[in-house]
Amino acid sequence: MPSYSFPKSSRLLNRRDFLRFRTDSKKFVGEAVVIRYRQGPKPSPRLGITVKKTYGKAHTRNHFKRKTREAFRHISHALVPGIEVSVMPKKSIDEHTLRLIEKDFTRFASYDITQKSP
Repeated sequence: MPSYSFPKSSRLLNRRDFLRFRTDSKKFVGEAVVIRYRQGPKPSPRLGITVKKTYGKAHTRNHFKRKTREAFRHISHALVPGIEVSVMPKKSIDEHTLRLIEKDFTRFASYDITQKSP
């Protein structure tokens, strides 16, 4: 049974970590989220979440972050070891449900990350 914890070692915390995604990452576009990914130095998958203020008020942004972390916890065991993921909501979706975000993460887990962005 996989562990569903989300320790600090599984998070992207520094600005420097997020800036690396600008230069050497690939993009996966799902129904509800855009996932930028790259191979990182740590052995376990790591998650960073970026939500702009234009997405909504603070409680709306925090709600999206909680759902995204929960979806990541459930799928992280199926991801490639050492992958770093930065997730952003798509603007076209008004109501992000946990089911939609989990569906995108599941599609991403089965996605061949060696190919070019779709």
